[in-house]
Amino acid sequence: MLLVRVGSHTINVDHVAAFIEKGDATDVVFAVPQPKGASDGLFTLTLDGEASRQLRHWISRNAESGKGHPAGFSMLSDDE
Repeated sequence: MLLVRVGSHTINVDHVAAFIEKGDATDVVFAVPQPKGASDGLFTLTLDGEASRQLRHWISRNAESGKGHPAGFSMLSDDE
């Protein structure tokens, strides 16, 4: 289980289907259904402000990309 703490939220990344950037906010779409009685679809958490910035930084450091950054888990800035 991979847990990432952003703001007041701790996210189990193993349950995430997608991260969607919308302006300054980031939607975290979980690969689990909405709670019983809620609208249809997958559960989505919207992060904004500092929590969104922290998550985007973590994603940029740890996701495989075409930029050539090595995959791995790091919270260090790009300069370090």
